[in-house]
Amino acid sequence: VLLCFFVARPGRVLRKAIWERTFRPIRERRAGEILRKLSLVTHSGRPIPGAISTLARYHFDPAARHKLLFVRNEVEQGADVWQSMATVDLLAPAEERVMQSAERLGNRTWALRQLAAGKQRRTARRLQRVANWLLPVLVVLMGAFVLFQALTIFQPLIDIIWAWA
Repeated sequence: VLLCFFVARPGRVLRKAIWERTFRPIRERRAGEILRKLSLVTHSGRPIPGAISTLARYHFDPAARHKLLFVRNEVEQGADVWQSMATVDLLAPAEERVMQSAERLGNRTWALRQLAAGKQRRTARRLQRVANWLLPVLVVLMGAFVLFQALTIFQPLIDIIWAWA
């Protein structure tokens, strides 16, 4: 069962579901990368629906591709881009409102860059916090493992010395 969790296709689906829910910073980082790519597209003057279609087709992460495909289909049906991105959790509700007001004001590229940078900063900060907490735990676990190894090596020697004395 444990091997199926790591190897088989159902295990991969389960693993991805657990990683997606447990490690939100990874999902936020991917969303930040998508927003950064969309800011590059808008800076060059290309339409966002075409960029979303291209990203939905060629993004390396299947979960992100699925979300972008949903956004692309919704946009083709006439829905708002930012609302569709918020529906699939690529944007938070507050970020959706920022993008709608940036659309009205005409500074969409700047807003996308700022949102992407903010998401990446928050992700780096969260991952740093987890690493700061995880390092002492790993050091204690390694120390316990070394202590266990030392006791298993020296216990027979101690038993021989006590039996001989």
